[in-house]
Amino acid sequence: MKKINCLLVLVALAIFITNCNQAPANSNTVEEKAAENLSPADTLSIIPMKIQQWTIYIPCSINGTQKEFVLDAEWKYHCIESKYIQGLFDTTGHTITSNANGFKTVLCNKQINFSFPNQTIKVDTIELLMHKEPDGFGIIGSPLFDTSVVCLNFDNKKMYLTNKVPNDIEDYEELDYVINTKDHRVVSLAFPSAEGQKVVKMLVDFGSPFSNLENHLKKIIAIDENKEDSLDLASILMSRSAPIHYRRETTWTNSQNGQTDNPFERWGCNGVIGMDIISQYNWIVDYKHNKLYYCPNGIYRKNSHK
Repeated sequence: MKKINCLLVLVALAIFITNCNQAPANSNTVEEKAAENLSPADTLSIIPMKIQQWTIYIPCSINGTQKEFVLDAEWKYHCIESKYIQGLFDTTGHTITSNANGFKTVLCNKQINFSFPNQTIKVDTIELLMHKEPDGFGIIGSPLFDTSVVCLNFDNKKMYLTNKVPNDIEDYEELDYVINTKDHRVVSLAFPSAEGQKVVKMLVDFGSPFSNLENHLKKIIAIDENKEDSLDLASILMSRSAPIHYRRETTWTNSQNGQTDNPFERWGCNGVIGMDIISQYNWIVDYKHNKLYYCPNGIYRKNSHK
């Protein structure tokens, strides 16, 4: 009988020790699942984000070398600053130059591996940047997003690449978008204006620091400074976006030819929702089904006037 009791005590002790050793791993899994309502099987990669001057930077290994890239889903190709490209490979005989829309674009037909935790994307064409991005090695563009659901959590500064939209997103608002002729993802928002309710096409641009509208819209959009905050993006733009709030007319100049430029015309929209607004929400972007989901985050609540 004593031997049986001793065996039972030893078994119980072994189970206790095993559970103690597993507890941290299980706890971490639960925390990650609670953060994004995703199961580990659905998560392809978890990537840390750095937010600096209204710009998202993410780490990425390119051909095995760790670098920091700007995140901008509106770029058609992954991009590398031209000053770095020779350090990766010789581009002689592999480049094509285009001057579409007045901007010089150099495309390099060379296979590159862009690697994130547990995820590698191979591309045959990259774009060489000429504008000398000061803080990044280049830009991670739309190839990263086209085949995955992307979750951007500004509360914990992490980006999740997943197989599907999380099951429990009841706190998120849903918004449809269309792909316009410029291959940009555009949403339609209803603004109150001097001419009545006006539907405006807005580019949701994770690579743009600030929100803005075409100059002629700034003259008719009705801005109510006392309007209560809501989940509606048009309301947030009216109450929180400084470039629109102060109705500053903006003049752009084409850096290639020095002529007056209208980027909204080139982008096929009437305005842009930039990081000044985007960073106040956590986002789920389903590029396969043209869906956006957004939910106020800690930055929104900190800035709330309620």
